[in-house]
Amino acid sequence: MPFCRQCLLLLLGGLLAGAAVPAVADEAPATRIEIHNPHSRLVDGVWQVDADIDIELHDPLLEALHSGVALTFVIEFEVLRPRRLWFDETVAELEQRYRVSYHALSRQYLLINLNTREVLTFYGLRALLDRLGRVRQFPVIDNRLLEPETHYDVAMRMRLDADELPLPLRLRAWTSSDWGPSSDWARWPLR
Repeated sequence: MPFCRQCLLLLLGGLLAGAAVPAVADEAPATRIEIHNPHSRLVDGVWQVDADIDIELHDPLLEALHSGVALTFVIEFEVLRPRRLWFDETVAELEQRYRVSYHALSRQYLLINLNTREVLTFYGLRALLDRLGRVRQFPVIDNRLLEPETHYDVAMRMRLDADELPLPLRLRAWTSSDWGPSSDWARWPLR
């Protein structure tokens, strides 16, 4: 009897392993957001940030966008003063918000800067995502607000604001990482 039980367990394990392989192989690629080459510089007394953000949208976000759901992306910035024996002090926090939408009738993508209300139109999603991911001369803090001879860091990340999705999709976003993609925090010295 023990021999039959072992055979049954091996057979069951083999079936489960075989069933799992196609599921992994057929899995769609995940939406990806990555920050590259972040740096800051002092221009006319204001610290500005430049960075490149690589954004790849995949289902289910692409399907939602093409079905008329607007996606809100947030770029968050923090200026931090590191401390040795305690948590870092947050000196300043800023966010830049963008809404991405698709209009099926005109076959155009819209990128709306929600802070300035500037609207840009694109005929292709790749061009829009490239523009969204190009952060240039973003002012993060006035140099007069910083203590001289003190070390500061800048941190930034981009994320999809799941709270701006329609309610049924918002519930999915709370339970699935497909609906709430975020980059890792990029951090570098303010200099």
